Amino acid sequence: MLHAYSKAALHDWRCAPRWDSDRQQRGGEALMAYAHRPAMDAKTVMVMHNLDDGNLAPTAPSVVDYLQSSGIHRVVCGHKPFGDSPGHIRTSPGFEVVCADTSFSDVCFKTGEYRGAAVSEVLIHGQREWNQVQVHGTLADGTNINYRLPPVGDASVAACAAGDCAGEVDGIPSLLAGDNLIGRPLKGGPSGHTANGVANDGVDDDDGAAADDGAADDDEDWDGWWVKTPVHGAGPRAPGMHCGAGLEYLVVKGEGFKIKVKRLSQEQVRHLVV
Repeated sequence: MLHAYSKAALHDWRCAPRWDSDRQQRGGEALMAYAHRPAMDAKTVMVMHNLDDGNLAPTAPSVVDYLQSSGIHRVVCGHKPFGDSPGHIRTSPGFEVVCADTSFSDVCFKTGEYRGAAVSEVLIHGQREWNQVQVHGTLADGTNINYRLPPVGDASVAACAAGDCAGEVDGIPSLLAGDNLIGRPLKGGPSGHTANGVANDGVDDDDGAAADDGAADDDEDWDGWWVKTPVHGAGPRAPGMHCGAGLEYLVVKGEGFKIKVKRLSQEQVRHLVV
C-alpha cells in the first residue's frame, strides 16, 4: 500500500513538478506531506515512535495481531532518542519493537556534543521467515555491550524454537536462543502487577551506589520501568554465553527528556519481570 502511495505521488510530481498559478498545489505534495505528522493527521510510519511521554510503551494488541497476520513480527524505528543503547519492547509473544535512536545519549551543551562515546549497531541474523536481532556497541561510559534477542518469525520454520542452536534444520541457519528478559516491563508496569514483596533493587537511589543489606523493599515502585541492556559485572562470564555469572541488567524509565537508570542482578530482574 505504501509503495502504491509513493508511486502515485511521484507520478503526480512528474506531471506537475511546480506550483500551480495560485500556488495552492503542486505534484508530489502527498509524498512530501507524509514526513509531516500534522499534515497526515499523525498517521505516518515515517516519523512515528513507540514512546509515551519519553518512556517505552507497549504496542496495542490489535496492532500486533494486524502486523503478525501480515507476516510482520518486528518493528525497528529511530527518530526518538532513548538513552545510550537501543530500547526494546517485548510484551506480546513473537513480536518485538526496537527503538534504536541514541543521538542524545551523552548531552554536553558546553561542547555541543550529544552522543558521546555511545554507538550501537543493530544486526538482524537469519532469513525472512525466522530471524533475530543482535545489538553490539558501546555505552556512553565506555561499557561494551553485545547481546541477542530471542528469534521471531514463522514458528513452522524455526531453527531454534526449543533453544537448541546446533547445526541447521531443513537448511535453515541456526540461531542463538537469545535473552528473554530484555524488553520486558517490571512488575507494577504496563501489565498492572504490583511490586509488593520483591527483593531490594540493590541500588541506593541517592548516589547510585550498590546496597548490600539485601533486605526486602516493599515500597519500591517499578511502574514504568523496563529491562533494557545486559552488562557484565565483576563475576566471571561463561564462555560463549549471554547469561553467565556476573550478568547484570540496566533497567530504565523515561520521563520526558530524562531517563532514569538502575543496575540490577539477573536474579533480581527475573523476580521482577512481568
